[in-house]
Amino acid sequence: MHCRLSMVTLEPHTLRPYQRMCHRDMAALDAGHSIQASILYLFKDSGLGGTSFYEPARPAEEMADLFRDASTLPVDAFDGKYPAQSGYMCGSNHYFACVGTVPAQWNRIIFYDGYVMHSGDILAPERLSDDPLAGRLTLNGFFSSRRNVSR
Repeated sequence: MHCRLSMVTLEPHTLRPYQRMCHRDMAALDAGHSIQASILYLFKDSGLGGTSFYEPARPAEEMADLFRDASTLPVDAFDGKYPAQSGYMCGSNHYFACVGTVPAQWNRIIFYDGYVMHSGDILAPERLSDDPLAGRLTLNGFFSSRRNVSR
């Protein structure tokens, strides 16, 4: 188990490609283990955004290329290769289908399979703040466990 406090503070135009899309929480786990995740919303302004969940909208090989390139290509090269948004991930696009959203609410905690693709649902980035009393502060927890699967 590990946890961290997190604040979303970056302006959309400063995001790296991998920060513009959903992700999976994948620790280096073997096939006999899984990872669960949690988010505790520690802000009262629900307009700062909850969490959305996604499924791939393209073939697996194309998705693998996208994730690899998002982590390795320079920003300009990535932007030239992929018709993607330049800000925070919100809703469905060419590569991802949004399958659900959990709105933020003060002191709400959500738990989910960390392998499910997800992203903060930042609809109003102009409202973000680096002040912990006013910004989008969350406590993120990650738990690994053994799978109960007979082989």
